[in-house]
Amino acid sequence: MSEAPAAGFFRGSERLEPIPALGRLIRKGSPAELAVSDADRVRAALRARDAQLATGYLSIVRSSAEMMVTSYVEFVLAFAPALAAHDPPIDHADIYRRAHDTWRRAVEASPELGGSGAATNADVRQVAAALGPDTVLPSTVGEMRQALMSGGRTRAADLLVGPAADFERLSAALAAGDVAGAAAAFEDYYGRMRRLHDLLVELDSLLISVIAETCGSSVAGEILYQSFTGCLFYGGLWQLAGAMSAEELAAFLADHMRGHFSGPARDGTIDIVEEEDRIRLVFGRCGSGAAMRRRARAGVPDAAAPLAQAANVTWQRAGEVPGRSPGGSTRLDSWTRHTRPRSGPSGRSAQPRRCWGRQPSRRASRASARRWCCGPAADRRGSRVSWYRRRC
Repeated sequence: MSEAPAAGFFRGSERLEPIPALGRLIRKGSPAELAVSDADRVRAALRARDAQLATGYLSIVRSSAEMMVTSYVEFVLAFAPALAAHDPPIDHADIYRRAHDTWRRAVEASPELGGSGAATNADVRQVAAALGPDTVLPSTVGEMRQALMSGGRTRAADLLVGPAADFERLSAALAAGDVAGAAAAFEDYYGRMRRLHDLLVELDSLLISVIAETCGSSVAGEILYQSFTGCLFYGGLWQLAGAMSAEELAAFLADHMRGHFSGPARDGTIDIVEEEDRIRLVFGRCGSGAAMRRRARAGVPDAAAPLAQAANVTWQRAGEVPGRSPGGSTRLDSWTRHTRPRSGPSGRSAQPRRCWGRQPSRRASRASARRWCCGPAADRRGSRVSWYRRRC
C-alpha cells in the first residue's frame, strides 16, 4: 500500500509540544526522528549540554515510567477481589503465596531482575514488601484507588522512592552543568525503572500462571479480564483514546509503548508508518512479554511459563502464550498496530475498535468475541484500530 505523509503530528523537525488530551508534552516530528527512543534523546541532549531539551525529554520519560509502575501495582492488587468474587470463590491468599514464591525464585535466577544479589537489592525488597502475599486483601486495590483519586500515598509511591532519589541526583547534576554526573544518574534512574517494570510484570504474569494451574486457562482468562477492566487506567485510557484524532491516537500509543521498554536495547524504540488509510505502529519485543520470553529461552527457572490450555486469553494457542502478556507468544515476536479511524457521520473520528490481543477463534461464540473487545460493539463500523503481529 502506498505511503502518504502525515499531517501535523508526523511532519517537520522533531519537537516537544503539549497535547491537551494528555495534559503533558509529547513528541512530534518525522517518523524517522520519532523512531529514536526517548532515552537516546535524553542522552543526546546531555551530550549537547542542552539542559532545557534534556529536561523536556526527561519529563516524558519520568511520566511514562511512573505511570507504568502505578498501573502494574494496581493490576497486581486487582486480582484479589476478582478471585474472591469468582463462583465458587478462589483462595486468593493461596494464589498470591504460590505466585510470590515462584517470583522470588525467578528473580534470584535472573540477572535482569536481581540475580544472586536479589536478597539485598532495594527494588526487589520493596516490591516484595509492597505486594507480599500477607499484605494483599480483596479490599487493598480499592484502598489504592481511593488514594489515587484523593492524592493520597499508595504502594506504588513507596516503590518510586528510590528512583526519585536517582532523579533528584540527575536534576542536581544537570543544574550544576555536570554532564558526566547527569548521564550516570540518568542510566541509574532508567535502569531502575526498567527493572521495576519487569519485576511487576513478572509477578503479574505469574499470578495468571498460578491461577491457570489451579483452575484452568479459561478461568484464568476470566480473572484476567475482570482484573484488567476494573483498573482505573483501563477506563481512563480508552476514554482518552476515544476523544483523540487518528494522529493524536497514534502519537499517544507510541508514547505509551515506549514506556514498556520495547526494542533490542530495551530503550523503548517504535516505528510510526503513515499509509494512505492507516497509521502503523511497528515495534519489536515489547518489554513485557518478550522480556519474559527471553528469560525463559535463557533457561531461567520459574520464568512465567506459557499457559498449557488453549483459551481466549491465549488466542486459542496451547503452550505458547504466557499469562497476561498478549505479546508473549513464542512464535510471534513483533507487533504492528494499525490506527486510522475514518470519519463518522458528524465528521469527527468515530470510536476506534480496540481488540485486546487477538479476537477469539472462529469457534468462539459471537458473545464471547464481543466480550473480548473493549467497549460496546456498536459504533465500531466507522473505524479500524486493531493489533497485528508478524511471524519471526
